[in-house]
Amino acid sequence: MLRVLHMYMSYDVLANGAFVNKEYENAKDIFTKVIEQLIEQGGPKNYLNILHIGLKISKIYEVQKDYKTMITMLLIKHYIRL
Repeated sequence: MLRVLHMYMSYDVLANGAFVNKEYENAKDIFTKVIEQLIEQGGPKNYLNILHIGLKISKIYEVQKDYKTMITMLLIKHYIRL
């Protein structure tokens, strides 16, 4: 679990840097890889991290003016929570 947390933090920093530098596709790819790893390492116990990253991906779609995908992402996150 510690390894997963370290990986999450490292990739989160990389993806946030890509986002700040307007490298949105790169940030989205990194965030997606982190979500996949978190799910593989135990899904439900990593739920808050997965939700947090999903919201960051939604923000990328908003910045790219892809509102349909952004709303879809937000709705998926909402229904997963229920």
